[in-house]
Amino acid sequence: MAKPRHGMSDNPEHRTWTRIRERCNNPSHGDYPRYGGRGIKVCARWNVFENFLADMGPRNGLTIDRIDNDGNYEPGNCRWATQAEQTRNRGKFTYSAEEDQKIREAVALGYSFKQMAAYVGRSASAVTGRTYRLGLKLGQ
Repeated sequence: MAKPRHGMSDNPEHRTWTRIRERCNNPSHGDYPRYGGRGIKVCARWNVFENFLADMGPRNGLTIDRIDNDGNYEPGNCRWATQAEQTRNRGKFTYSAEEDQKIREAVALGYSFKQMAAYVGRSASAVTGRTYRLGLKLGQ
């Protein structure tokens, strides 16, 4: 098995780089509907970890944040941010009547949370929480 060229596959920046690429490129990833499914991409330059690290620098305990929440992961739209900064820059928190109806339909059709997430366009964890807040249970 070949070793990584950079020898940094176990550092926080590499884990972040791997995660952003997964949620944007892998339709099986639980958060894909909120990222790749919405058209969010990772720029071609950042297909190489060393370029990502050169552009972003050390994480220093922070998390990656897209300044324009509808924009791509790319230089100029990403920064390391605190959790408070992330929260202020988040996407929508509320569900529309249409999204709630889609959740009800998905439960009635026997969808799993993962299937429901793709159907509604939210993460599996968000749809799970919303399903329970609506008083619904899978398998009813």
